[in-house]
Amino acid sequence: MSKLRLLFAVQGDGRGHLTQALAVRELLRAAGHELAAVLVGTAPRRELPAFFRDKIDAPLIPLESFDLVTDKHNRRVSTAATLADNLRRLPKLAAGSNLVRNCLRQFQPDVLVNFYEPIVGLTFQWLRPCTRMVAAANQYMFDHPDFQPPPARQIEWRSLRAYNRVTAPPPAVKLAFSFRPQPNAPRRRIRVMPPILRPEVLSRPPGPTEDFILVYLLKTGFLEEIRKWSDSHPNVRMHCFTDRKADMSKATPNEKLTLHALNDVTFLDLMSRCRGLVCTSGFQSLGEAHWFGKPVLTVPVENHFEQACNARDVEVSGAGIAESRFNLDRFLAYLPTAAFDPEPYRAWVRTAGNVFLEEIERAVLMFHD
Repeated sequence: MSKLRLLFAVQGDGRGHLTQALAVRELLRAAGHELAAVLVGTAPRRELPAFFRDKIDAPLIPLESFDLVTDKHNRRVSTAATLADNLRRLPKLAAGSNLVRNCLRQFQPDVLVNFYEPIVGLTFQWLRPCTRMVAAANQYMFDHPDFQPPPARQIEWRSLRAYNRVTAPPPAVKLAFSFRPQPNAPRRRIRVMPPILRPEVLSRPPGPTEDFILVYLLKTGFLEEIRKWSDSHPNVRMHCFTDRKADMSKATPNEKLTLHALNDVTFLDLMSRCRGLVCTSGFQSLGEAHWFGKPVLTVPVENHFEQACNARDVEVSGAGIAESRFNLDRFLAYLPTAAFDPEPYRAWVRTAGNVFLEEIERAVLMFHD
């Protein structure tokens, strides 16, 4: 196919959607396609990591977008506070929709790839632009007919499916990332595909396992829990990453706990060498840990349905254990018994690039037909 011109839209919360966008950017570059610009969702409490700014190699356009608000301890998603905060920012969110429309006019992309950014989805729903959208996120697996939600969380599941419709309005194709092969669901516009991992992950062999635990926290309210545990277990080495710079200035309890700001190079190096990963159930971090064959302890952010489902999926896959708190004592006891075989997963992941490019090109052909 001839050279395509693409526009990205990326939800900026955490590192998952950002690293997916970086990986797809490399696929497009290798295939000879052009990335014209990247719309990145922003919010008052959210800071775009430096690794994304440095590596995306395309104009970055900040886009005021929705945000999840946590409680005062930054541990639990607050539904009421989230609703109130986003209602308060409605004028700015409406301005974001105008920005999307102007970018479509300016860049004239053949395809817009949406990594779960809701303002872009709403704009497409309202304006019905000529540009074709391909939406990519693991959350679209919750729309799959074979997905079985936890019985007690039906309301959250239906709410998330409604949010999915916002981010991927018809006729957008939904690329649903999954840890293992599952059938496509054409009637729901779902193509199941492997996680998209960065070339730096795929090309790095697992290093010799060293005696330390790696921790990644999306919400820094859990950091005090990690500090207290480390203070009472000074013989256990830990490296902990968080996306809030303010926490870096606090003194660590002991020399065995090292705090880091988000840095993809350092994080990946430590991931390849750690005994295991402790994290708040983000899909992309789990996907990278599976690639390296690292056992995981997942602790979903409270009131966060997607993370609860990711944690359950980890246990179903035999790749780790899930807890409601950072029970590192249980994790240390689990590590000698962990027996996850990463080879089937790696074979599945190696097909991701071809599948993604095929869907991008198919979207263009369908539009012109």
